[in-house]
Amino acid sequence: MSAQPLTIPVSIDEAPIPAPPPPPPPPASPPETEPNEKPPAESASRLIAKKSDDAVPPKAPVSRPRPAPEEPADGRVREDASAFGGRKGAFRGSVCLLEQGATSVMLLEGCKPVAKFMTDAINVSPRRFKRGFPGVERRVEWFGIDYRGRFKVKKAGYYNFRLVSDDGAVLFIDGKSVIDNDGKHSPRSVTMAMPLSAGEHDFRLLYFQGPGHTLALQLFVKGYKTPERLFGPEI
Repeated sequence: MSAQPLTIPVSIDEAPIPAPPPPPPPPASPPETEPNEKPPAESASRLIAKKSDDAVPPKAPVSRPRPAPEEPADGRVREDASAFGGRKGAFRGSVCLLEQGATSVMLLEGCKPVAKFMTDAINVSPRRFKRGFPGVERRVEWFGIDYRGRFKVKKAGYYNFRLVSDDGAVLFIDGKSVIDNDGKHSPRSVTMAMPLSAGEHDFRLLYFQGPGHTLALQLFVKGYKTPERLFGPEI
């Protein structure tokens, strides 16, 4: 009897073989747009950045012409009688000497002039006065000036007059007192408004310089919706 081969059952626990990972998905292609379809709107932050990049640089400020200087071009302040006027102008100024202690321009009434000059503006800003009028150069105090003339109003309406003086001054228009800035005082400004008809008007200004070597006399005018300017033969 032949021997049979011995068969031994063997149990083998085999681990399951994992499945291979799936392949990565293909990259997404941009969505197709119709020919007339608008592209997606940009974000607000990108629009702001884009606008700031495309912004137009600000324009340079426009330079305005400067007003005419009130003093000579060399910057010096006139400290003599030439500041009041010269040989030409629409208004005549008559200079009179006053007694020491005078306190009012009304003392100029009936005085005898010692000098005369012409001017188109009353524009002596506050300053020292070192030399008087021709013939009385040493007289830098206790004198007065009587201005007379006519001026033309282009358009009827209300006008503001401003009178600056050191010492006293009184403004008359058509024979009536308009501004009373009389008396001894440092530079002082007084303003008054009045109606004026179109055409010519009489002008008179009385001024006196009391003690000391500083003085001032300026007259300005301002019409409706117009800037203030120096008073002149035409306003």
